[in-house]
Amino acid sequence: GFIQDITRFRELEEARREALDSLEAFFDADHIGFTVMKPTDDGTDAVFVLPGPPIARYYGLTAAELRGRLLSAVQPDPGLLRQFMDRVQQL
Repeated sequence: GFIQDITRFRELEEARREALDSLEAFFDADHIGFTVMKPTDDGTDAVFVLPGPPIARYYGLTAAELRGRLLSAVQPDPGLLRQFMDRVQQL
């Protein structure tokens, strides 16, 4: 047979869960307009990965509805989109 002590694995998994819960609480704070976005491969747009509720409300959506959407789908002004993407590329 094979016996392995998984205590350390369980401790790490619990720490990961706690860290994720803290991060989600930060993003879900009603007063913080914060979001995580990922640029598209061609760098002309961005996808909402983890939008905070204030950002979602700004676009008239819930955070769950905004997650996975392209910025261009909710921000139709091409000038503002281009300005945003230019700033992202400078980072």
